Amino acid sequence: MDEESVEEAVGLAPSIDFATYWSADTIFIAPNSPLHPATLYTVTVDTTAKDLADNNLADLYTFSFTTTAEEDTIPPTIVSTVPEDGATNVRSGTPVLIVFSEPMNRDMTGEAISIVTETGKDVSW
Repeated sequence: MDEESVEEAVGLAPSIDFATYWSADTIFIAPNSPLHPATLYTVTVDTTAKDLADNNLADLYTFSFTTTAEEDTIPPTIVSTVPEDGATNVRSGTPVLIVFSEPMNRDMTGEAISIVTETGKDVSW
């Protein structure tokens, strides 16, 4: 997809500020603040979204969801990592993946992650 056209075509009601990022052909919509409790949200992707051949999305697409009325008090966990803990002979170009049990605040989580080499060098995201 043409990422810029898709990002411009995405809408959320009620309106909230959000960031977007991509992984292959998947767009992630990350709210800049927690969603309101017990609220119906509708996501819209307008037909102005285009693929790389400049073809518009065939039809307007919408979907809705309702947030829980309860405040989230359950701390997240790390479900898995790649490479796994203790792995050896990992190729130098291997991306490090961390899978969490729930959506995370991207900025704060990124600031909390670092990689320390055997020499003690700290590498941050």
